[in-house]
Amino acid sequence: MSEAEVPTRWAWVDVDLDAIRHNVEHLRSVVAPSTVWAVVKADGYGHGAVEVAQAALDAGAQGLCVALVQEGVELRDAGIDAPILLLSEQPIDAVDDIVRFRLMATVYSVPFIDALAAAARAHRVEGIPVHLKIDTGMQRVGVQVAEVAGVKAALEARHPSLLLVGVFTHLALADEPDDDFTTIQLSRFDAALVNVFGSATATNLVLVHAANSAGALAHPTARRSFVRAGIAIYGISPGHGVDSLCDELRPALSLKARVSYVKRVVAGSSISYGQRHTFECDTTVATVPIGYADGVSRRLFEVGGEVLIGGRRRRIVGVVTMDQLMVDCGDDSVAVGDEAVLIGQQDGVDGPQRIRAADWADLLGTIGYEVVCGIGLTRMPSLQPWPNSAARATSSCCPERWVQARPRSQRDSVQRSASSSRSRRQRSRWSTPTTSVPGGATARRHCTMPTCTASIARPRSPTSRWRNSLSTRASCSSSGGTSRMRSLAIISWCISTPTCSSTTISTPASTPTCSPTPPA
Repeated sequence: MSEAEVPTRWAWVDVDLDAIRHNVEHLRSVVAPSTVWAVVKADGYGHGAVEVAQAALDAGAQGLCVALVQEGVELRDAGIDAPILLLSEQPIDAVDDIVRFRLMATVYSVPFIDALAAAARAHRVEGIPVHLKIDTGMQRVGVQVAEVAGVKAALEARHPSLLLVGVFTHLALADEPDDDFTTIQLSRFDAALVNVFGSATATNLVLVHAANSAGALAHPTARRSFVRAGIAIYGISPGHGVDSLCDELRPALSLKARVSYVKRVVAGSSISYGQRHTFECDTTVATVPIGYADGVSRRLFEVGGEVLIGGRRRRIVGVVTMDQLMVDCGDDSVAVGDEAVLIGQQDGVDGPQRIRAADWADLLGTIGYEVVCGIGLTRMPSLQPWPNSAARATSSCCPERWVQARPRSQRDSVQRSASSSRSRRQRSRWSTPTTSVPGGATARRHCTMPTCTASIARPRSPTSRWRNSLSTRASCSSSGGTSRMRSLAIISWCISTPTCSSTTISTPASTPTCSPTPPA
């Protein structure tokens, strides 16, 4: 890292990717033989989507989940080739990018199904993989149980443009294990599956999923083909009802700063906007250069918010301002440059002290999700892997991580300029692993499982250059043994030529060399 890249701001986010890997591995052991797909929406819950996705896949996650098309595009742009599931329908204008960037769409309405099928035909592509979302009680999005058959019929009418490869629902009260609503939802879900496939055993033909983090931890019957693990992979409990099941999780995000100013104040004086805190005695006040523009709630001082300085808990005094907050340090010695930990751990004379995102959430009457997302989607620089850095972080607790001096919002443009002069779309489009095929064709894996092997039969098709080949069964192995994956459709894009006859391709478990070839 050059001197010009050294962070000039005394506040940063520290993300421990080893913790992400540990949490994914732990969840895999809990839910086996089901597998884990990592939810990396909202910039990886504020932790950095690309870095978290790569760490999760390294730890054995089989796929990724995002909320928005642009989130999936960012992952493709970073060279991530794992399956990426969009968790809800997208604006109609986005269907073209869903096809271009090989994202797996969620569907539950006929207009969106029609638009996606039209995009597939426009690109001369068949077999766009889709997951059918069924609303069993969350009442947010998804087809109603009574209307499942109609939506399924609409999907079948758009075959072969679209291919149903998954069915799922979302649990509303999984973090409260004593509430029977999760059992009710799963019963509704199973009944809807019978309506879709005619029998429970027929669901082996697709991926079935229902469990979020809380469902994965507390409800074994919800685990199905895979679990969608979100907040748990970041080391945060989904809710107090499952806290006891989260003891093995390690928080990945710390929020830190350095003291920027120190002064003595006298008894009877007041501080910050509104002069809402008055000191009862003379004391030392430290200013920390971080505020509500960085995700620190303005009213944190009202509810007893604290900061770790010198290994001790210090009370925030006065209203948190946009860029700075103030801390009462009593008569202790505090100096400019001292580390201040808002979320995370700091050693002290009485042993390690820790403030968790969940502690903030309890004080503010919210949830850990909101806390870390609010911090992450800001202007904060972070400690993250940075491939072009020459210098590593000096902290002994995180030797693997490199200093990332730029806010995450600026990261993409820097990486793109360093790796290629081509535009984002030119480089990302169709940049899938390829495998040679007799006759000069190329098999392109659309939604491959990273550790799976599959036999793929490519149909002859002289009329359409880009075709979908239908696959049969796949088996996946994990560190805990062979995982009994249900029969599923692994989609491959094929370049068909008039001289190429039907061929069977064995896709290796290892990732082939990436060789992008955009369609005509």
